[in-house]
Amino acid sequence: MAGCLLVAAVFSGCDGSVSLGGGSVASGEVEKKIAAEFGPLFQRTDPPVEVACPESLKAEVGVTMQCSLTDPADGATYPVNVSVDSVNGDDTHFNLDLVGVTAVDEADVEGEIVNTFGARFQSADLSADCPASLRAKVGAELRNPST
Repeated sequence: MAGCLLVAAVFSGCDGSVSLGGGSVASGEVEKKIAAEFGPLFQRTDPPVEVACPESLKAEVGVTMQCSLTDPADGATYPVNVSVDSVNGDDTHFNLDLVGVTAVDEADVEGEIVNTFGARFQSADLSADCPASLRAKVGAELRNPST
């Protein structure tokens, strides 16, 4: 039986970018970006993860705010730090940092699947395609969204 070792890392550093007409990004737009970026970690599309931001994000480099993401499966709430790193005309680029969630990058999961099953079936011609990073939580799983 082949053993597995996957290195988990704190999940952070996702980017968001929104074109806007004013001096801020509406809280609803930031919330949508957070749900799109981190929802797959929680295997949540219906019902989706719940995200709440306290206000609009000012379109100014260095501005930060903290939103919250709630997993409807268990009610656990996690902070999401949002920070603006560039503003170019009507385009505001911001980083998202999900605090308190550890995950294994999807490329690492795919590599471990290929290595483990390649050795087990003595085949070097295998591939794997994971839909998202794997949340480091007992019982967490990745599912093909089309099944």
